[in-house]
Amino acid sequence: MELPPGVTAYRRALILPIARKPKQIPEVHEFVMVAMGLFLVYLGLVFYNQFTYLHGVTRGEKIDGKTMSKDALLVIDIQSSFPQADERLRVKSPSAYQFIQHVNTAIDYFNRRGGDIVYIAQVKEAGTLRSLFMPHIPVQGSKEAALSPNLHQHQPQIITKLRADAFSNPELRRHLDQRQVGKLFITGMAAEVCVDFTIQGAINRGYQVYVIREGIFALLGEESKEKRLRKYAALGAKIISGAELPKYDSE
Repeated sequence: MELPPGVTAYRRALILPIARKPKQIPEVHEFVMVAMGLFLVYLGLVFYNQFTYLHGVTRGEKIDGKTMSKDALLVIDIQSSFPQADERLRVKSPSAYQFIQHVNTAIDYFNRRGGDIVYIAQVKEAGTLRSLFMPHIPVQGSKEAALSPNLHQHQPQIITKLRADAFSNPELRRHLDQRQVGKLFITGMAAEVCVDFTIQGAINRGYQVYVIREGIFALLGEESKEKRLRKYAALGAKIISGAELPKYDSE
């Protein structure tokens, strides 16, 4: 059926041009899209900045190797969140159970000979932007931030850190300087992060570094641990067994 002439003219004049006009995004929508893009770039930069800060290796003044002749044992990040080293753990995760036993053997050895033992604890400050990037890290002062009850603790010297490298807290360097420590024996976790960066921080300052093989725990398993041990050796650290402690602590 044909439309009346008046309706046809109206359609041609108004309806068809509107239907054929390409849809355009209003300027306000374009502004929102640009703003969202810039915000995402900003978030990326914030994330990168925080990640590099938390996982960066620190540098400091070189120690005097002639006067700093004593040694110390570092026990890194073995805190309450680590599984209890009971019989269930012996069955469920033999490597974790044995790890704790080997660390305690080293602690007892240093305690018997009057050596210095420093316990390092990873924490975060509550309510800060940086804490959002560390959801798995315990809040400073919380129960989870305490040392693992499985560890042997002989009047422990505890130094907390907010970054992976334990030397990011100047208190560690002051403590070692006061005791004229120039040789560090390393135990703890994780081989891929905090142990790695702390070893690099120590080598950057001129410490002699000895890594007790059995006293290192890798989150990604034994293959990851062996890879990291090779890296430590390439950096200049000596990889030793716990049975070799009497040999190296008197060098």
